[in-house]
Amino acid sequence: MPLFTPIYQDAVESKSYKATLVAQYKQLRRWAWGCSDIPFVINKIRGKKKGKIPFYRNLETLYSLIEGHVMWATAPIIITISSTFSKVIRDFSGTVVAYNLAHILSVLFSIAIAGIFVSLAVSLLMLPKPPKGIKYKFIAVFQWILIPFVTVLFGSIPAIDSHTRLLLGKYLEFNVTEKFRKT
Repeated sequence: MPLFTPIYQDAVESKSYKATLVAQYKQLRRWAWGCSDIPFVINKIRGKKKGKIPFYRNLETLYSLIEGHVMWATAPIIITISSTFSKVIRDFSGTVVAYNLAHILSVLFSIAIAGIFVSLAVSLLMLPKPPKGIKYKFIAVFQWILIPFVTVLFGSIPAIDSHTRLLLGKYLEFNVTEKFRKT
């Protein structure tokens, strides 16, 4: 039976730009609280009767859940500092691994930057014609420049904050995110 429900593409928006950023941070922190489901999933896997879902599928699901939350919290920071890692540790910098790591990271980052430029070009081509007096293209390019900062600020930090609160038993209170919907 079809269920006809309106779907709105509303986003976090508050009275000021600063309040919007704070509300977005709180929303991302709340989403990262989903790591609290990991023990629940482990208990469900242990309590399952044999035959319904293969054990390897359950382990695959559990691994995906853990990997997603761990990578969410750590990947942007690791990617940001990994290239300077070999230069900071003196004993490590002279090893063959450090030499090869620098070359491997250089190739990987070059591929990633090429991907970012392709995504930038596609997004610029798909933008609608801007209203008069607005430098739309500059704003679109500027947002791509900010990606490394935004992924750490609104990716890793809220997730680490949420995971640390969970670890210390400082539970998040429910907070309603302010939304704005264009009609």
